[in-house]
Amino acid sequence: MVIFFVVDLIISAIVLAVLFLVFLHGSLYSASFVALPLVLGGVTGVILNFVSYFLLGIFASILIVEARNAVSNTPYSFRSARKEVSSRLSEVLPLCVILGVIAALFSFLPFLGWLLKGLLLMYFVAIEGLMFTRASRASSAISDAASLLSEVLNQDALSFVVILVASLLSVVPILNIFTLPYVALVLLVYLSEKGATPSSPPQPPTPYVASPASA
Repeated sequence: MVIFFVVDLIISAIVLAVLFLVFLHGSLYSASFVALPLVLGGVTGVILNFVSYFLLGIFASILIVEARNAVSNTPYSFRSARKEVSSRLSEVLPLCVILGVIAALFSFLPFLGWLLKGLLLMYFVAIEGLMFTRASRASSAISDAASLLSEVLNQDALSFVVILVASLLSVVPILNIFTLPYVALVLLVYLSEKGATPSSPPQPPTPYVASPASA
């Protein structure tokens, strides 16, 4: 099921890459990578950083729901994941705005900004993972995410290193389309092994059919 999810995700990601290319490309030319004057290049880089990470946050939210369903062996589709994220848009959008604002501020820090953005993405995926697997509210997920990552580090250091490296690579435009799903899958596999109950929409009850003997 996970293999089909990855294949389906790659195909969808290639299509979405065309839409995100203009926005994601700006993060390579922000103040984190090239020293441009603030008025000429810095402002443009900051704006593009905000827009790109805001969109990346929405994409990551849908991705996490799809990854959760794939890990839990339940049917999934982009449409159903989008509908589930839309049902919690009042929580998801503020998180995406915060992600975009912080990423834009980090763009002023040469090289260090890249590292901080990677850690920020890892933290964001952890928050969304808790929201869509344990039905946590955004406010509690923000505080619980730090505990979750600390738990992964203490109990499965290798998985933590994989999540960290993939998160750092997710800062790179286009490459993040392939590495961010990996972050989500590893983290959600860990949550499923810990017995997290997926918060996917409940399935309709099976209608009762009387057996011939009872009739």
